[in-house]
Amino acid sequence: MRNVRDVGVEALIPWVLAAAILLLGASSCSNDASVGAPTSNPTTAASGEPSPVTSPTPSPASEAKEFGILSEVGGWIAYGNDEGIWAVNPTSGGTPAERIQLSERPGEPLAWSSDGSKLLINRGDRSFPGPDDLVVLNSDGTETLLVHGGMYDLFSGGSFTPDGSKVIYGVTNWPPEEEWRSAIHVVEADGGSRRLLLAAGPRDYPGGTFRTALFCPTFSPDGTQIAYFDGMGDWGNTLRVMNADGSGVRVVVDQEFGHVNDLAWSPDGSRFAFHAPYGGGIWIVGVDGSVLTEVSQGGAAPRWSPTGRQLAFQSAGGIWVINADGSGLRQVALPGRRDPVWSPDGSRIAYLGGDSLYVADLDGTHVRTLGTLELTESPKPLVAWNPPAARARCTLFN
Repeated sequence: MRNVRDVGVEALIPWVLAAAILLLGASSCSNDASVGAPTSNPTTAASGEPSPVTSPTPSPASEAKEFGILSEVGGWIAYGNDEGIWAVNPTSGGTPAERIQLSERPGEPLAWSSDGSKLLINRGDRSFPGPDDLVVLNSDGTETLLVHGGMYDLFSGGSFTPDGSKVIYGVTNWPPEEEWRSAIHVVEADGGSRRLLLAAGPRDYPGGTFRTALFCPTFSPDGTQIAYFDGMGDWGNTLRVMNADGSGVRVVVDQEFGHVNDLAWSPDGSRFAFHAPYGGGIWIVGVDGSVLTEVSQGGAAPRWSPTGRQLAFQSAGGIWVINADGSGLRQVALPGRRDPVWSPDGSRIAYLGGDSLYVADLDGTHVRTLGTLELTESPKPLVAWNPPAARARCTLFN
């Protein structure tokens, strides 16, 4: 572990589908859809066929760390760059900002467990396509490899169950000149073999029958259900829900959207928010499919407040907050800012501007610059705000 002070201020359908999946939030479907066990064939990973049983694969972090390293960053914000995974103190009051290195291996933080004791990370060579890994950074500084992706695997989503014991993810395997396969899996957070929850199948569209992709899987707040999108990536996408064991699939929204991303449950589990860039903007719908409402045109990256009464989002005009009924729109940050993240207590919002990280109160005052992060290069760099001391949405990633 290193403490660093003196941080500066912040048809061709398989190919079309792959490109669309990268554009779709390259997720948090946010915050959350990610292929086979570490030794499984990458094609088998998305096929739904059983994978070989593997043992948990914890590996020592690059530097020895005392037990409970993550307890030192309760209430801090995690991010990744080419030098590793870091946590920065959001109350540090400007530059130089205090930050702690959690791992020397590069990657992108996807989500914290609800108690802040585990951090889910997407780690790969950042090439397109893949291969990437899903790993869990444990509280003692060790890492557990959950999934090793194949060369043609595109992961999406990635989230913990409420108790932090399991991780769900989606994957689409799209080898050139072959039919792609897509599925949603679950794996124990301490490693082991993955289990297939749902495999994509063919769907009839006006232009023909095509095998769809499953993406942005995310657990309900109580862990009993999983929401996800099913479609062709850049067209024909519907919002669906299934039970946590993969049974009971039902369609929530049968209106077929184009690109969709940033799927998120409201904190009370009664509604969804998602982004449909070619379908209006930010939408909210009841978990039963009722009252589909466009709350903002042109917005993106919707994030529920901890109370579920408000949404933060980005647009060409900056960072905004709006009530869940579409009223009370107010600006938090100026144009050029992006990727809002709520503080766990709902009193502040963190956001990016260039490579700098900022924190502000909900009325846009008391802006603090937490430093220049030199974020990992990706279509959508991710930051994750840890729950308060010791006691964690959908994006697609490759």
